[in-house]
Amino acid sequence: MTDETSGRANSATAVKSSANKDWLRALQRVAPIEQDHSRILSAAFDEVVAARGSEAAVIDDRERLSFTQFAERANRYSRWALDEELQKGDVVALLMGNCADYAAIWLGLTRVGVVVALLNTHLSALALAHCLRVAGARSAIVSDALAPALEAAERDKPGYTQFLHDLLATEVAASEQRRLDGRMRFSRLPAHKTLEQFDFTAQPTLDRRLVEDLATLRFVEQKSNCLLIGPPGVGKTHLAIALGHRAVHAGYRVYYTTAADLVARYDGRAPRYTSYPTA
Repeated sequence: MTDETSGRANSATAVKSSANKDWLRALQRVAPIEQDHSRILSAAFDEVVAARGSEAAVIDDRERLSFTQFAERANRYSRWALDEELQKGDVVALLMGNCADYAAIWLGLTRVGVVVALLNTHLSALALAHCLRVAGARSAIVSDALAPALEAAERDKPGYTQFLHDLLATEVAASEQRRLDGRMRFSRLPAHKTLEQFDFTAQPTLDRRLVEDLATLRFVEQKSNCLLIGPPGVGKTHLAIALGHRAVHAGYRVYYTTAADLVARYDGRAPRYTSYPTA
């Protein structure tokens, strides 16, 4: 066995050992639950809030909540459940994309004994109808993006299956838009420039077919580089930004920077940016 192979084996063993220790600690923490039924998750979370109140608890593509803020949000949902006279064991269906409210609703309702049925937003209408029947939900909470669909259902009285289909389509579209917005913020693209706005007549020597081929993003899939070289004022930045927008809308993560920023960060003079995953 070579030194390199031995090193990889030792590293893998260390990772496995660390994971085993994490599982052991988790089992040790939950083992006392059988002896103390009053210690529920919400009570354990309150202890975390008391110890780490101002630290970041939840970060999504729209907001950042500290432990204290997240606990306050969850408590509002607890009070809502009590105002609605929901009883211990009642079921509330939750149809919502990944966001801070999703977790806050679950924690807040669970605190007062309500069972939260977490519904997959990618289910078909018939599958969703089946899940709702099986869950026996007394109420349902949906994201604000679904409000227009609910109002239309109240007005037009569509069939149950059609209503669920429209509801899911609206939530899927809203989730895709949130992910797109998150990728756009991460990209730091300085302006909205498109290939349709580019004046090819001002650059007659530029191979338009080559630019259109780049716009297919095939070079990204092939993991190839694209270098735009030329004197100032010929549209290099415009084309780069336009290709960046194409990539963002195609689902790729893009990060815009300049040569000066790269050099400054390499020299340690500029702050490093921290990014967080999007929905």
